[in-house]
Amino acid sequence: MSSINDKSDHQHVPSTETYQEKIVISGNIIEHYHYQKPIIIRRPSKNDVIPSGRCKVASPDVVARNRKKSANKARNSIRRLSHCNAGMYKDCDGNVMKPVFVTLTFRDILSPKQVTKEFKTSL
Repeated sequence: MSSINDKSDHQHVPSTETYQEKIVISGNIIEHYHYQKPIIIRRPSKNDVIPSGRCKVASPDVVARNRKKSANKARNSIRRLSHCNAGMYKDCDGNVMKPVFVTLTFRDILSPKQVTKEFKTSL
């Protein structure tokens, strides 16, 4: 029988998995990542309460770092998608067609000069 102060019956220990290697296949390109420290994957169980919204306000340095990470993830995603589609289609002579364009969507309406600047600085 447990005492009132014994919380072992009430604690939930989350299940975790880790990995140190990742392979990403995009078309005919294979990326192999090896991490020095294990990357922890925590999958929530059905008993976990997932908070909504933000718990605290981030400092300007953290905001800038997170935006840079987000931009890198988006850049990698676009690059990988273009590699997946490269060489997928053939013309009427059976020659492999190379990708011709990528469509980028912006939140605000930009001039062609602004779009060119954004494209060159972000990719």
